[in-house]
Amino acid sequence: MLRKGNYSLFFLRPEENKYVLADDWFGQLSISRQLGTSPLGDNDPMHQLEVDLKAGLNDRDDERVLDSIRMLGNMRHLQSKEELVARLDSQDQLVRTYVFEAMLRLHDYSVLPAVEQWLTAQPQPPPSLVLPRDALFEMQGRLTGEISMIRDPATLPILYRLLRLPSPFARQAILQAVRAINFPQSAPSLLKMLDDPYADNSFIAMQALIELAGGGAIDWVPPLPVFRESPTYYAARCREWWQAEHQPQ
Repeated sequence: MLRKGNYSLFFLRPEENKYVLADDWFGQLSISRQLGTSPLGDNDPMHQLEVDLKAGLNDRDDERVLDSIRMLGNMRHLQSKEELVARLDSQDQLVRTYVFEAMLRLHDYSVLPAVEQWLTAQPQPPPSLVLPRDALFEMQGRLTGEISMIRDPATLPILYRLLRLPSPFARQAILQAVRAINFPQSAPSLLKMLDDPYADNSFIAMQALIELAGGGAIDWVPPLPVFRESPTYYAARCREWWQAEHQPQ
């Protein structure tokens, strides 16, 4: 229900002779009241939305600024990223990490070195988060989640280094990207990940090596529950198999 003073962005779908929210959770989003000015004759509704969201970057309410950054990233394509790039030098870490996330969503990996530097410098998050107090800890997970979706082989040198992050869940996200890129030169890093202390990561590394080798059924490869019972044994078995059948002679 709308109340006086509310200002939201709606995503609607037609239903019979009316419009309803497209999604119960994300069909109505809080947004800045600031509006931009589109160039004369610009009738592209997506560009008009982009202009309005960029105007929201100057809102006096910090939460609305963060909303605008996130929504710009969610658009997946912008006519210009200049306004986002300008905020990469912000002294507010939360603003910077929101911009990192938006740029990754826009498939602009020029920020990846800065993301690597930031993630590497962060302490491990607590077992449970309380927001807004732990917003920066939450951003660690959100950024590694975005990195897990990268499919550009040019990013692999940074991804290999990020496999050393202390959080097993962060390593798992990075490992999923390395696995999906499926690049032969990833084998040394995947072989190292067979020794990851978190068994599920070791299992993913094994599966990634099998996929590098062309996939298919292998009689000694167990399901995940069995692997978890003896991860060291199966990691060694996988390494022996790789060296015997796929290591250059």
